[in-house]
Amino acid sequence: MGITVKKEGGKVVQLPKKKAKTGPAPMPADKFAAMLEWIKRGESVAQASKRPGMPAESTFHAWRKKSDANDHAYREALSFQVDGMVDSVFPMLDNLFNGQKTVSETAKLRRAAMRIQHTQWLASRRDPAHYGGQIAGDDSTVKFVYSPDDHKPDTPPPSPPKEGTHDA
Repeated sequence: MGITVKKEGGKVVQLPKKKAKTGPAPMPADKFAAMLEWIKRGESVAQASKRPGMPAESTFHAWRKKSDANDHAYREALSFQVDGMVDSVFPMLDNLFNGQKTVSETAKLRRAAMRIQHTQWLASRRDPAHYGGQIAGDDSTVKFVYSPDDHKPDTPPPSPPKEGTHDA
């Protein structure tokens, strides 16, 4: 119940207890670990929190922010998730034509080009010291287009670069 207090004039009044302010409900470590496992497997926090027995998103994020170790574990789970997504590209490309009776040569070449581009992209991210400067399909010409908004009204617009040249 509340606290009994005697007021002036002899009246006795009972005051309610104040509730202590608390944050989100504490999350058991096994629930946090289970959420991280679902995130590693490719689910978002929103998706994982909808699973039976899992805490709400706000509870998860509050618990994650309580310590650097929890936040680090979450960031690591996201890293695993991204690795899984990246690694799933090859099987998707390999299964691109499953169930099709005929596949054009152009389509086969495009799939091969996508595999090569993904391999180069993957190598550039996983070993940037050796492969960071190589970007697949970067043999295009850049053409700069000037807009009337690119210069001040009292100055003449810059002249466009000559065809086939660019400023570095």
